[in-house]
Amino acid sequence: MVREIKSSHGRSKERRRQIALPASSGTGLTAWWRRWRESTRRAEARSHPTTTTWPTPSKRKKGKPDKALCVDVKPLYLVQGQDGRWRGAPDPTMVICAWAFDGNHLRTVLRSVVRFAVHGKLPGAAHPDVSQLISTSLGAAGRVLVAVALYEENRGDDVRRLTVALEHPATLHFVDFGGDDGHEHSSGNHDAIPRVMSALECANDPRLQALAPRGIVLADGHASTTKTDQWVGGAVVVVGRNSPRSHRLSMHSIDGRQNWTVEFATR
Repeated sequence: MVREIKSSHGRSKERRRQIALPASSGTGLTAWWRRWRESTRRAEARSHPTTTTWPTPSKRKKGKPDKALCVDVKPLYLVQGQDGRWRGAPDPTMVICAWAFDGNHLRTVLRSVVRFAVHGKLPGAAHPDVSQLISTSLGAAGRVLVAVALYEENRGDDVRRLTVALEHPATLHFVDFGGDDGHEHSSGNHDAIPRVMSALECANDPRLQALAPRGIVLADGHASTTKTDQWVGGAVVVVGRNSPRSHRLSMHSIDGRQNWTVEFATR
């Protein structure tokens, strides 16, 4: 029952709930206690808003981070160069792509276009617009194949076409004219007997460290050296445990207008 009482000071009143306990003990008291506890829990639930408990995010398992290929692009050194028939400053452009090789197929992990800005007279250095490129995860790949192609870019049709084609290495073939297999090589030996190698053959050859192709034959049967942009040179290098990490590529075009040296490092 509810009894109204005065406070000790007589100024205010408060209501106190006097709960009449059952006379009997034992089972009756236990049942009463359960009912009282249930009613109290319901009253508290109505007086307090419901809170949402979000699941604790699971911690990432510790382990080795995913391996990635990092390519540091150095300034391009131009001994000589000109912009086609207008004989102005050249527009050097490098198309670069990397494929991870797991023993059965090649998987594209990096594809980019790097343009170099030429300032002043030649000979001189041209600085890249991007100095560092990072690939996606290499996974369990033991070797990485890096293809580089240099153009004197005019309208950019050949640059775009090759960039698209490099996404599918199974359809590519490299026309090699006898570049040596060291980490420093030239693409200017145009009198040697050519050999054609697919991208998969390059990755499968354990002796191959570098290849200096004059051109890259695309899936449609056309070479990458035709149409609007002038092909200057190209290279295919293999990055493995015991392969060189610094690459110096000396390239010059067939007509002799372009004589360039590009350097990059892989890690």
